[in-house]
Amino acid sequence: MMSRFFRCIFFVLFIALFVLSSCKKASQLSGNSDIPINTDPYFGAIVGTYNAQGVYAYTYDGGVTWSPVMNLPGIDTPNSINFSSLTIAFVAGDTTIDGQNQAVVVMSNDGGETWGTPMNIEGMATIRDIITVSNTPDTIVAVGASSTVAGEGAYAFSPHFGQHFTTIANITGSTSPLVAVDFATNNIGLAVGAQYYTRTRDGGATWSSAVPFSGFAKITGVAFSTRSTGVIVGIDATNQALYSFTEDTGNTWTPPVAIPQFINATVNKVVFTNAANGLIAGSSNTMPVYAYTSDSGRLWSNVQYFPNFTNDTIASVSFSTNTYGVAVGKDGRLVITNSNINTWSSPLSIISGNIRVRDIAFPNVYSPY
Repeated sequence: MMSRFFRCIFFVLFIALFVLSSCKKASQLSGNSDIPINTDPYFGAIVGTYNAQGVYAYTYDGGVTWSPVMNLPGIDTPNSINFSSLTIAFVAGDTTIDGQNQAVVVMSNDGGETWGTPMNIEGMATIRDIITVSNTPDTIVAVGASSTVAGEGAYAFSPHFGQHFTTIANITGSTSPLVAVDFATNNIGLAVGAQYYTRTRDGGATWSSAVPFSGFAKITGVAFSTRSTGVIVGIDATNQALYSFTEDTGNTWTPPVAIPQFINATVNKVVFTNAANGLIAGSSNTMPVYAYTSDSGRLWSNVQYFPNFTNDTIASVSFSTNTYGVAVGKDGRLVITNSNINTWSSPLSIISGNIRVRDIAFPNVYSPY
C-alpha cells in the first residue's frame, strides 16, 4: 500500500512539473518575456522622438529606472500617450506620407510589449492629445489638426476601444489645431485651441462650434479638478503664463489671470492629482518651473523651480497616485515627487543622446468622475 501511495505522489508531482514547464515555454514563445503584463501602480511610459523615429520606454518603479528605448511602428512624431487600463495603451501623433502629415494612432494590448498595426486617421493631419473617457473606457477621443481644411481643429471619436474611429470631423469656426482635451463628467468635456475652446455634451461624439477666448495669445492646456471646477492655461502676447477658472463645468470662465513670476514662459501641461491639488508646468527664462494649487485651481502659487534642473522645459507631468508623480523634461531628464506636489527630487536621466520627450503617462491617473 505504501509503495502504491508513493507512486501516486510521484505521478502527481511529475504532472505538475510538466504543466509548469509547458506554461513557461508558452510564455517565452508568446513575446518578450522580460516585459511582464503590468499590475504595478508605478508602471508608466514615455513617448518621444529619437533619431527622427517615434519611440517608447517604460518603467516599473515610477521612473527611477527605464527600459531600453523601443521604436513605435508607423509613427514619426508621437505627441500623446494614454492608458485605458493597466494593459491597454494608445499612442497618437503623426507620420509623413508622400510629403504630407498624416494623423496616426497605435494601440497596445499588453502594456507596450507589442504594438498593433498603425491606424491612419483620415481627415486629420496630426493628433496632439488622446484621452479615454474614464467612466466609459471603451470611448476614446483624439484631438488635433484637420487635413481637409488648413488651420482648423479636428477630432476623432471611437466608441469601440479605439479599434476604429466612427467620427472624424472639423471644429466649425476654429482657427488653429486643437492641442488638449479633458472631461469633467462622462458626457461633458472641453478641448482647446490657441485662442478658443469647444465643448461636448455627449461623451465626445459631437463638439460645439469654436468659442473664442480673449486674453490668451496661446492656450496650451485644460484640466478639470472636479465635476464642476477646472482650468484653462496658456500665455499672453508677452509670454506671461495665464490661467482661467470655471466652476460651472466650463459654461463660463474667469478672465485670464497671470501666474506670479511665470514670465518668458512656455506652458506645456496642467494636471490635477485629486479634487484639490494641481500643477501647471513648463519653463520660465529657459528654466523648468511649475506652479501649484490646493483649492481646485482657483488660486495658484508663485512660480517654483525644480531642484538642480536647468536649461530645459517640462514636456509633461503624470501622477500614478495622489502623491506620486513624475515631471519629464524634453531632453529626457525627469524629477519625481512622492509626498506632495511641492517637493521634488533632483533630476534623473531616462536616456542620453538625442531623445526628445513629448509625453508621459501612468495608467492610474486622477479623474474627477
